[in-house]
Order: sequence, then structure tokens, then C-alpha cells
Amino acid sequence: MSIKNLMQSKLNIEELNKEPSGFRIAARQKGLMAWIASLLGMGTTNHMSADTNGLSFETTSFSGNERAYIPMDHVSATVYKYGRPVWMLIIGLAGLGYGVVNFLVGTMANSREAEEFYMMGFLAVVIGVVFFVAYKMAKKTVTIGVLSDAGTADALQLEASDSQVEELLAMSQWLEQAAAGTVDTASVPTPPAPADMPPAFS
Repeated sequence: MSIKNLMQSKLNIEELNKEPSGFRIAARQKGLMAWIASLLGMGTTNHMSADTNGLSFETTSFSGNERAYIPMDHVSATVYKYGRPVWMLIIGLAGLGYGVVNFLVGTMANSREAEEFYMMGFLAVVIGVVFFVAYKMAKKTVTIGVLSDAGTADALQLEASDSQVEELLAMSQWLEQAAAGTVDTASVPTPPAPADMPPAFS
């Protein structure tokens, strides 16, 4: 199971569960077809579970099951990446800028041309505002995973809300401590085994 396979598309988070003993993430593919497949029991779910002993990456689907396990003492590096859809912000700012320019040019044109510039400026500002608001409301992209000393990379690429970003960051920080051997292992139980979950449509 390679990082390329797990990061081909962003996943919707179904479960985030962090405890002192470790954490568990479950996520499904996005889209209407994936949602329908889940309702029919044919969907694909990706799991990432970690405790102080190691990590497991598991993909379950109608056609089968794939699982990879990495002992914690074989983790050479952890991966955490957080990003926003910056292209939305760029389009939004460009629209606002173009609208302002048209308004300024309109003030220097004759009445007939000014009306055209004002209309173009208004439309550009509306488009800019829509993309700017979409940027502020859009879910963030978070990548969390590990690199093993064997040279393999395993990770999940997730779409997350602001609160989920904070949870994932806490999981990544726990993972760093576990890889460094600084997590308190006293009375640490093993995280629960994967369980089926009801599908969620987005």
C-alpha cells in the first residue's frame, strides 16, 4: 500500500477517535457514486489506526481487504500537511481587483461607455465575492501519515473542517511522540478493531 494509492483522491472523514493510547481515522471516497455504493454495501473505507506498538493502514471494499502494518520502531518520519484551496482566493481577489479597475475607468468614460464598465465591474465584484466566500467556507486538505525505514510511505489525504484540522494535528503530534518513544505507555490499551460504519453523503 503506497502513498500514491492512498492519495489519489481526497477522502471524507467518517470517524476521528483520539485517546491517550493512540488514535483511529476512518474515511470514505467522496461523491454521489461513492455514497450510493456505500448504501449498497459496496463502498470502500480507508482506516488508519495507531497505538504505541505501531500503525495499520487498511482498505476495505466489496471486492476485498488490503492491510499494511508498520511497527512504531520502524517509523523513520511522520508526515503532516495542511492546505487551503488557494486557487479560490486567487480568483476571488482577481475578480475584486478587476471590478475596481472597471469602476475607476467608468468614472473617466462618457456616459454610454461608463455604463458598460460599471456593469462589467459589478459582475466581476460579484464573482470575486463568491469565490472569496467559497474559499473561507471550503474544507481544508490534510495529509497525515508516516515514512518507514524501509523507504515506504503511507498516508491519508483528507478533507477536514476547522475542528477536524485541530484533531488531526493533535493526532500527528501524538504520532511524533510515539515514533520518538516519548509517549507514556503506562496502562495503555490497544485501540479498538475496525468496525462497519453507516455511509455519509457529501
